[in-house]
Amino acid sequence: MSDPYGPPPYPPGYGPSGHYPGAAPPPPPPPGPYAASAPYSHGPAAPVHPPPASWPARAVAYLIDGFIASVIFLVLFYGAMGLGLWLFDPDSGGSGEAAMIVTMLVMLPLAAFASFCYTWIPHARSGRTLGKRAAGVKVILMKTGQPPSLGLSAGRQLVAVALASVTCVGTLLDLLWPLWDEPYRQAVHDKAVGTRVIRVRGEGAGPYPVHPQAARPHPGAMPAPPGTGGWY
Repeated sequence: MSDPYGPPPYPPGYGPSGHYPGAAPPPPPPPGPYAASAPYSHGPAAPVHPPPASWPARAVAYLIDGFIASVIFLVLFYGAMGLGLWLFDPDSGGSGEAAMIVTMLVMLPLAAFASFCYTWIPHARSGRTLGKRAAGVKVILMKTGQPPSLGLSAGRQLVAVALASVTCVGTLLDLLWPLWDEPYRQAVHDKAVGTRVIRVRGEGAGPYPVHPQAARPHPGAMPAPPGTGGWY
């Protein structure tokens, strides 16, 4: 006779955990916001960390950097042209006019390169130009969370220059793209080289500690996408 005060009988072939005897129970989902990374989870998506920079902050950085780059170009190019006018007399023709043409042909690419270097090198060194520092944002590589290399930083800037050469439509499209891009709010030149712009100052800014469960991922958890966790 069964004990009337004992546990209720289980269906044939099942144990108290609802599984066949000897079978390991399924692992519990990890706690906290990392539960959303488990397979077949229907909970809300985990927030993106570090948080992407807001569009107004990116626009402010773009305007500041564009102004500084333009000043660098104009000072170098027209400064050299003014110096050439002082040293040579193009109205006299001959050697003076030829010297001014050579000065213009040499200084035009040099001024453009100096303007290019203003964004190229700081992005590769720290991910932050003067404009980005003022706006509290930073460029990082999606795969590593670190500033892009010199090559990737140059490629990022060249894509932006190429888009700007397609009249104002390319620049406008590139500038507005983060408004509807989710979840990382990348611009077109970010997508081209795998970078994103993050917030480093203000509400919700880093650093972001690694969650204990992220340090030891659960066997049933999917790996987090790159650029979404850790210290940046």
